[in-house]
Amino acid sequence: MKKKLLSIVLWSMIAAAFIGPGTLTTASAAGAAEGYTLIWTLIFATFACIVIQEASARISIVSDSELPRVLQERYPIFSGITLRILIGGSVIFGCAAYQAGNILGAVSGMLLITGIPIKLAVAVISAVVSIMLYFGTYKNFASILSAMVGIMGLSFLIIVLGTDHSASAIISALVPSIPSGSEWLVLGLVGTTIVPYNLFLGSGISKGQTIPVMRLGLIISIGLGGLISIAILITGSLIQGEFSFESLAAIMSQSLGEWASYLLAFGLFAAGFTSSVTAPLAAAFISRGFFGAKQPNRSYHAGWGIVLLSGFVIGMMDFKPIPVIILAQGLNGFILPIIAAILLVMSNDRRILGSRINTPIHNTLFTAVLFIIVAIGLNNLLSALGNIFEIGGTKIYWISGLALFAVILSFLVAYRLRRE
Repeated sequence: MKKKLLSIVLWSMIAAAFIGPGTLTTASAAGAAEGYTLIWTLIFATFACIVIQEASARISIVSDSELPRVLQERYPIFSGITLRILIGGSVIFGCAAYQAGNILGAVSGMLLITGIPIKLAVAVISAVVSIMLYFGTYKNFASILSAMVGIMGLSFLIIVLGTDHSASAIISALVPSIPSGSEWLVLGLVGTTIVPYNLFLGSGISKGQTIPVMRLGLIISIGLGGLISIAILITGSLIQGEFSFESLAAIMSQSLGEWASYLLAFGLFAAGFTSSVTAPLAAAFISRGFFGAKQPNRSYHAGWGIVLLSGFVIGMMDFKPIPVIILAQGLNGFILPIIAAILLVMSNDRRILGSRINTPIHNTLFTAVLFIIVAIGLNNLLSALGNIFEIGGTKIYWISGLALFAVILSFLVAYRLRRE
């Protein structure tokens, strides 16, 4: 029982990682724009996150090695410097770009209820995060972050329970439907739940666990994370008009009293702060796995140091990180489908997993999830290119066709490995 409880706490880091300012903003905006309609999307996204994180963790547990190491040892092509930089470097860059948003999200929560100068808040948050990363271990982080995620989730659940909502409308939102013009919002909700660096973070924290205990902890913690995301979306549905944190705080104060704005402020701060820890930590695991063959400890500290420093510098300069985030989305759009496809292949490779390869049910679920991930990746990549080169919007059927082709190709490779 102790191991199971510790596993739940440990895997809460993944929930803390994906419930950041991006998720809070996207889910709230989805609620403001479409009401309860897109709740089903978050249910699917939570399920998809569990499926793909389970595969990454299972590979690490059976091989007793982190995902980057297994990848390079089993498939030597990935040990070359070019692909190591392409995969590892791109994900680390994505962590660095989003770190600025994480820190500024935490600062935004503080500004809702305090008059603290922005630069002072950025400096304080960065200093606390650096101390936690330098002196602690990720298991120490887990208990702290799980407490913050729990309090944040409780704050949104209190708001949901304290306001009037239509139970029948929420239940009807469980049936998938995509209102006209909300296609990219659907992809965005899934994309904020499944992010590339979480796969490496999950691989890093799974070491020493058993598969049954890992699955229990993963399902419960990520499931609770999904519940928090749904509570955020329902809270956002209270907004009339354009979404902003100030408008959300105002409508909550009108509905529940001034104390509700304090709950929102803490929720936003907690979302930003927890992601400010997990993004550098994930970068540390990635750096050690791809670039730490000779000096793992130095690579580990360099990974989190680069990401944290990037967020600190952008925050102190009062720089608007939108162009950097757009580029990061393009890189993630390129790298996430590749990593997901590689995971499908690896999880069917008997030379890695032996009898622990995917079952037919695993492959069916993974294939469905991979299709959505590839579609999200293509959308992010093409959207980023469109912003850079001022290209018009892309049609969803083109993205769907390319995604289907990629999934079929990956599945054929995986099936061949199953027969070897």
